[in-house]
Amino acid sequence: MSEAPVPRPPLLDPLLVAKLATMELRARYVVEGALAGRHRSVRQGHSLEFTGHRSYTPSDEWRHIDWRVFAKTDRWVVREQQEETNLRAVVLMDVSRSMLFAGPRRLPKIQYAALLSAALAYLLVHRRESVGLGFFNRGLMSFVPPRGGAEHLSRLFGLLEAVSGDGGTDLGASLEEAGQRLPRRCLVVLVSDFLEPPESVLSAVRTLVTRKHEVVALQVLDPAERDLPFEGDFVFEDLETGAVLRANADELRGHYRRKMEERLQLTARAFHSAAVDAHLFWTDAPLESGLSLFLQKRLARRT
Repeated sequence: MSEAPVPRPPLLDPLLVAKLATMELRARYVVEGALAGRHRSVRQGHSLEFTGHRSYTPSDEWRHIDWRVFAKTDRWVVREQQEETNLRAVVLMDVSRSMLFAGPRRLPKIQYAALLSAALAYLLVHRRESVGLGFFNRGLMSFVPPRGGAEHLSRLFGLLEAVSGDGGTDLGASLEEAGQRLPRRCLVVLVSDFLEPPESVLSAVRTLVTRKHEVVALQVLDPAERDLPFEGDFVFEDLETGAVLRANADELRGHYRRKMEERLQLTARAFHSAAVDAHLFWTDAPLESGLSLFLQKRLARRT
């Protein structure tokens, strides 16, 4: 008899909401947005925050001269001010068939990824940021531009509640398409199992990094993909290609685990070489603990 499927939990339970209220997600680099926020813009000009003086040059507009300083010192200086802008973020979630995998008594990776994406969207909107959402497999399947507000968040939750997986994965093509839709200089959060070859993953994320986006990679895996806990003769099927392998799991386990650990290390190095913040989530771990650890590590790298 097959085991009953694990019930799908609500996208956000009250306990997680309470914990998210204490978390913070900030961009490490300069980003631009349309509304006032805590994130620095590269544009100089009229703003609420004064950053200092510099000597006047003939190319400066007279309205930027600090006349109070001139009256006191007889010096021509210009007030420099820097905008603070709202963060624009986009969560891009993998909906390929490999994300449907689930070990015994665990959520499929795609459902765990949906919970993670919903938590991040809630966190960003709660902090008055703008957040968008996209789904990809062989290409970009859908894209909702970043916005803020409760109504927009409700729309994103509806999409995440209804998410389903299908097709193969082409991260490079997907991110190339996404790069053409993204606002300039935004925070891009990739949620995927990243089971493509590490060199392909690196090439794909660099298409966004070279466009001056800040990229965060959140890898979602089931522990069974790491441990190969099956016993005896087994039939393994590739969820995306349909390829079948008949093997003895006990004989295969040691070699498989070494290869999987090597793959994880190479993928982590690929992210590091592209200056991409990355974190690995296992589907048997509580979402809030993994998310909290990721945000703490990210904050520590900023300070």
